Amino acid sequence: MVVSTGSGGHVDILQRATACLTYRSLCPPDDLADHGLLDVKASLYGQDTLRLWGIISQYVEGMVGLFYKSDGAVRDDPELQAWCREITETGLQGAQDWGLPVSLESRAQLCHFATMCIFTCTGQHASAHLGQLDWYAWIPNGPCTMRKPPPTSKDVTEKDIVDSLPTAHQACMQKTFTKFLGRRQPVMVALGQHKEKYFSGPGPQAVLEKFQEELAAMDQELEVRNAGLELPYEYLRPSMVENSVTI
Repeated sequence: MVVSTGSGGHVDILQRATACLTYRSLCPPDDLADHGLLDVKASLYGQDTLRLWGIISQYVEGMVGLFYKSDGAVRDDPELQAWCREITETGLQGAQDWGLPVSLESRAQLCHFATMCIFTCTGQHASAHLGQLDWYAWIPNGPCTMRKPPPTSKDVTEKDIVDSLPTAHQACMQKTFTKFLGRRQPVMVALGQHKEKYFSGPGPQAVLEKFQEELAAMDQELEVRNAGLELPYEYLRPSMVENSVTI
């Protein structure tokens, strides 16, 4: 956890983390392929994230196809180009160095970029957010503070480790924070279940309904799969993925 780094240490951690980011690392099909995990069936995160990415991608392609009939229409949309440039240059502080585009030249490129944005704010966030208590409830997994300096040799006893870990009070505080940070919100809106009518007309409504049907089918399949697992993986069930980041 960031608080265990001391004052100013979190800045160093964030700098190191962003130094490893690339456009490909934000896109699961590319990221999993780069790490040799694309076809690893035992990776439930990998399989679920690819499925969810594909459903979101189809939804984006459907919407883009309704409003942009050619690559030229994408290139000639000044608001769309400004949106892309603002994300890359301003929001992510020069992320063109990571491979993110500063302009969109085709419908395919727009679909890929928009899918990345949506997935990052929904599925990718849920995969980390929902598991916080599961991970941090066992304090040694990620102690909120360390009360002794790191050892400089392998001559470490069990007492040294226990004395370094948080006190019982600090551990309780850590579990309380992670419980409330990672809990499902009472007013949570699941992915694709928003009530706002962002588009009018039968075309967009049909695309949205197909999106919702695909999400429901995935959710049911994962429910059946998880029922047969000793340790269910539910973080990417569409019914548990929020429609956007709310924290």
